[in-house]
Amino acid sequence: MSSAFNPPKTMSQDDVRRVADVRRNVWTAGIGGGGLNVPLLILVMGIYAILAVTLFGRQFSLHFGTFARAMFTLFQVMTGDSWAEVIARPIVARYPPSAAYFLSFVLIQTIVLQNVAVAVLLDKMQTPDDDDDD
Repeated sequence: MSSAFNPPKTMSQDDVRRVADVRRNVWTAGIGGGGLNVPLLILVMGIYAILAVTLFGRQFSLHFGTFARAMFTLFQVMTGDSWAEVIARPIVARYPPSAAYFLSFVLIQTIVLQNVAVAVLLDKMQTPDDDDDD
């Protein structure tokens, strides 16, 4: 048990072990169980950020002027944080074919890849460890 977690006196040793197991499972699911999910999310975001800088960087430099700005903007799109009215609608109004860019990003990144990452995390938390023989 780490010194960062000081359990309340009302918790039994079994409860403390369960909390420690959940913490360990969350950590290992993110790193060990699905270690390629985060790099894959970043890779897809990077490809779309390069496209965005090339396609929209001159006209919409506030959101897509540099690679870093484009990555931050695409992170906002990925999280669903008012991306449609602030980011996509002005660009689609000026360049209607850009709707395909945003729809494909949302479909690939948000619906597919994020759900895969969550599924791997949940699967790792639900399956018992084979090395635990307590």
